[in-house]
Amino acid sequence: MANNLYQSLTDTATDKANELGEKIADGAADVQSRLSNFGRHAAEAIDENITATAAYVREHDGGRMMHDLKRVVRNNPGPSLLVAIAIGFLAGRTLTRNPRA
Repeated sequence: MANNLYQSLTDTATDKANELGEKIADGAADVQSRLSNFGRHAAEAIDENITATAAYVREHDGGRMMHDLKRVVRNNPGPSLLVAIAIGFLAGRTLTRNPRA
C-alpha cells in the first residue's frame, strides 16, 4: 500500500515537473521569438534613420544644416544641453587620455 502511494506521488511529481519544463521551454521560445522580432524591427528603424540622414545631408548645404540645427536647439534647449555636455565629456576624455595607461 505504501509503495503504491509512493509510486503515485512520484509519478504525479514527475508529470508536474515535465509539464513545468514544457511551459518553461515554450516561454523561452516565445521570448526568443519576441526578441528576434524586436531586433529585426530595431535594425529596420536604424536603417531607415541612416538612409533619411544620408538623404538630408546630400540634399542640404552647410548653411541650411546650421539653420536647422539652431532651430532644433532653440526648440529643445534641455536635451540639446545634455547632448553638448556628453559630447564635451567624450571629447575631453579622448584628448586627455594618457597613452601609457
